[in-house]
Amino acid sequence: MAKDYTKYTVEGVGSNLNKARLVQKIVEHHASSFEGTYQAFLETWFDDLQGGKGVCKALNEIDAKNERNYYVKEPITLSDGTEIAVCNQWGKENLSNFLLHAGTLGYVITTVGDETTNESEEAPVENTTEDDIIEGSPNWKLPHALAFVIRHTMLADGEVIEGELNWMQVAFDEYDEQGIEVRDIWDHVDTMSQMYSKMGRHNTLLVNAINYLGTHLDNAQKSRFIQILMQICAQDNLIAKNEYVTLLLVANNIYDGAAYPIRQVLDNAGLTIEENEVSDEELTKTNIMYKLPEEIIKNLKDNSNLDENLFAVYKYVNKHITNDDDLEQLYLAIIEFKPDAQIVGQYAWELFEKGRVEVAISLIKNKEKYSGDDHSWKCFKSSERDILPISFTNPFKVYEAKDAANLNISINIHGRMHQVFSCTKEEDVNIDDIDDHYQNIFDWIYKIDDDNLMIIEVDGEKIFEGSLSLLELGVRDKEFGYDLSKPKRKYITPKLEKIKQIKDFCEFDSDEVWVSKENHLLLIPQGRLVVDRGIELAPNFNNRYSIINYGKYNLHTSVKVKSFAISDLFFQLDPCMDELVHEPAGGPYYIFSKIFHYEEGELELGIKSDRVMETEFKKGWLYDL
Repeated sequence: MAKDYTKYTVEGVGSNLNKARLVQKIVEHHASSFEGTYQAFLETWFDDLQGGKGVCKALNEIDAKNERNYYVKEPITLSDGTEIAVCNQWGKENLSNFLLHAGTLGYVITTVGDETTNESEEAPVENTTEDDIIEGSPNWKLPHALAFVIRHTMLADGEVIEGELNWMQVAFDEYDEQGIEVRDIWDHVDTMSQMYSKMGRHNTLLVNAINYLGTHLDNAQKSRFIQILMQICAQDNLIAKNEYVTLLLVANNIYDGAAYPIRQVLDNAGLTIEENEVSDEELTKTNIMYKLPEEIIKNLKDNSNLDENLFAVYKYVNKHITNDDDLEQLYLAIIEFKPDAQIVGQYAWELFEKGRVEVAISLIKNKEKYSGDDHSWKCFKSSERDILPISFTNPFKVYEAKDAANLNISINIHGRMHQVFSCTKEEDVNIDDIDDHYQNIFDWIYKIDDDNLMIIEVDGEKIFEGSLSLLELGVRDKEFGYDLSKPKRKYITPKLEKIKQIKDFCEFDSDEVWVSKENHLLLIPQGRLVVDRGIELAPNFNNRYSIINYGKYNLHTSVKVKSFAISDLFFQLDPCMDELVHEPAGGPYYIFSKIFHYEEGELELGIKSDRVMETEFKKGWLYDL
């Protein structure tokens, strides 16, 4: 890229000036006729025009290590006696803002040459562009220029409120009537603007866009455009300093002659213009006290439906929030405004997922500050289990064998259930013509339901007795592996690795595992554990059929181990079972078919007693469903 050797001439001030000397001469000229204090002078030449170093500083404010950034050997004396030095750090990006601001003060600036030519004739400081495209843009035209400046104005005070959005819609409607498609390109401009800000090109493009509007709008359109921008700035009844500067820069640079009387219009409307800079204390308060948008406050005041509250916030976030810092501030402000347990649980969880762990834990631990009904607290507790580290300890008691002995673990299951047999037959044999079905049985599994009774004993001592629903393995009590939080995923990973060491599960996709929300027991939704090996015996569908017995059963299994906890078990179900055996609407519901121990493998269930009440025959196996 060619180095920028552009020289400038300022009418009545100086000629053939480089960027830094241009700024120095204009500030010096302005100071020569300025009557006021140093602080008042800084209000005219405010720091943001330059950036971090400011346009100028008092000599006694410049330390030794920063002297090289200012013309300290050429001080300027103000009317109050303060000696100031002008900053010499200027480039294309920040100079464009200075030129615009100087223009609002009446300075006429022209260039001598530019960055790629050696022409010596004077030319106005303006875009060297094609007529229909904004210089430095990706082929942007009039709709883009309007959208870019409107967006910049809306963001000038650091927040966007409902009234500003309403005026944005007014602009969309009016330009639609003129055939200017601002609405259609808004999202594109919004996305590109964020990118240009990160690249440091936003200010240059803003200057070019304003200049472009000066040559592509007629006077009536210019006047209406300024009015729209003023309405956007006036929605909170205070014209912030950055908003006022934006209005001045736009107004003074889209008109060839006298600028639009911004100050007079604002004064006549009774609007206050923020003249002073915000103090450090006020700035701290601003960072802590996030101002909730009016549309969210209005929705949160409706106590009838928390889900609707959450959805309204979700829509707002998708439309307006672009970074996690703003999201955190928004959520904290919502919780401060409406400390309902469900809202806290939801937002603590979202912040936790985004890596805001300390904030999320703090929210969960302060639960005495929240209120809500049973449903709200259930939602809160669900997040609490996922967020607090204590929730990932073993919830079951661990039993240890003494000396060299083993623990005798006994598991009994009682109740009404189904036993499903996979059978083989000759392809041309009708099921009804078979006299002895049991000689055709290849494999069987059980459909064990949530109302069945389970008793677990360790060396004869009952450590669990109750319906299987108490194990929290039902449909409403589980989470899917692909949807687990990172901490919970980390907690179950060693268990998943052990499961994959079992031959039947070596190819199991761990994202498909089901995990109990309450106690982290694992359920593997994979069928056909043995039946796959039966395909050789029954290669075709007509070789297969099933016998389904229903009745009262007492199933039993046992294992000897050195130590035991219920968390040492995991369970397997066949996801096709509900296609083979239809469940009544009100339950009971299928829970599992097989029990496994992480170290010992499958704990085969045997029948201690049974009383079959119904038998049904069906073509095919679970495999075929």
